[in-house]
Amino acid sequence: MNRGGSHLEEQEIRNCSIRLLSNEFPNFLQKVATYEIFRSVLGLSGELLRNGYIEELALRFFTMKNKGETFTHDVLDFLTQYMKQVAKKEIPFDYEEEERLFRKIWQEIERALTDGEAFRAKNQQGTSQGPFSPTLFEMVSLAVAQGLANVSRLSSEAVRQKIIELINEARQKNLTGSGSNSRRKTLGRLELARDWFAVRA
Repeated sequence: MNRGGSHLEEQEIRNCSIRLLSNEFPNFLQKVATYEIFRSVLGLSGELLRNGYIEELALRFFTMKNKGETFTHDVLDFLTQYMKQVAKKEIPFDYEEEERLFRKIWQEIERALTDGEAFRAKNQQGTSQGPFSPTLFEMVSLAVAQGLANVSRLSSEAVRQKIIELINEARQKNLTGSGSNSRRKTLGRLELARDWFAVRA
């Protein structure tokens, strides 16, 4: 693969290399990345809408949901390895069920917070501060995924408030900010997300 011409982003490189193994998973990621509700909830614009970034966010969600507990230290390598393992069928991936779950998650988040508001730091009043955060994207989406039955029974305002509380709890526990992709912080966010709605709904 020639990387000497125009600059390729990480997900574009992954797609090229993984297609040597199988097209199924790259095609799936491309498909879910086009969902209008997913894009609406993300609220991204400009360059972030291009060059595979939204596909990479979808990959990050599936990777952390299905194999996050094995994370060590490098997010980009971790995503690549997961994509390879799925493509080679070394680990199971139920495409139909994963797609159904993926759609439902963004429907639930959208009725509470849209245009990227669910994935930005918050002050105590719930006002957004700073840009879109991939680590908050990961944590919030996994919290909703793992507590989906409870989330669906909550009002839109209750879901909104719990997402804001989750973001602030992670900050108070020093699981975000500088060094967010360390093993300690990543596993800490995954643990916090896993029980957030199940325990408190």
